[in-house]
Amino acid sequence: IVANEVLDCLPHHKLVRVDGVPAVVHVAATLARQPLSRADLAAAMASDATRRRVRFAQHTAALARIPALAAFMRDHYGEWLRAKTPGPPLFVAPRIATLLASAARCYTHADALWIDYGGLRPFHLRAAETRKAFAGPPRSGHGIFDDPGRDDITFMVDFSLAATAARAAGWRVAAYGPQGELAGRSGVRLDAFAVERILQQRALGWMLALAGVGPERGWRRGAVTWSTAADPQKVSVRRYVQNSVREFQRRRHATFQILITRR
Repeated sequence: IVANEVLDCLPHHKLVRVDGVPAVVHVAATLARQPLSRADLAAAMASDATRRRVRFAQHTAALARIPALAAFMRDHYGEWLRAKTPGPPLFVAPRIATLLASAARCYTHADALWIDYGGLRPFHLRAAETRKAFAGPPRSGHGIFDDPGRDDITFMVDFSLAATAARAAGWRVAAYGPQGELAGRSGVRLDAFAVERILQQRALGWMLALAGVGPERGWRRGAVTWSTAADPQKVSVRRYVQNSVREFQRRRHATFQILITRR
């Protein structure tokens, strides 16, 4: 099983503390100051004439009002519930556990590669919200509510949760670490020729995107440039690809992680 950027696509709940009490954040949508039902919101977001006039507001409700989520938090995030001091918002995805359990039931023998941006529990407890949830093209500075439905949204995966849930579901955790863990464990050795071929193939993908081909052409055109001297806010194609290769070789810090589980 190869699950590349699957875990971060699952629904995430945002949890905060309100006067020391654990609470869940909910989102309400309005148009011309009128509340929108789910059906009305879907219709408004489908029309260019109204979608940019929709406004979103965040509201909180006590965690205790959602028993299933409260039970999940007790099972997996006891340290956050017991904390005495307020911290940054926490994003949790109960369906990560559901997915790992469902996948385990499908196989008696399997290797699974869960690949995603993320980190372990200390990162999720301490990092600011802006380091755990992103929207839009890289380095765009977009917020989650700036262009919902069109901007890609990425959550940093809690791999501590994924590993715990995997073991509970009957998986054995064979390895966890940066994406270079896969290259190291498979015995892959990338010589200069192989690196250059990878650079050529990856650069070709970027060139096609810049020419308007491919599903990621929009954000790729806005994220890279041929020369960083022309736009310091962007990264050059070659440097971007070189950094990707160095991350794969474990010669550069990476937030792209891999969890390998086995049955």
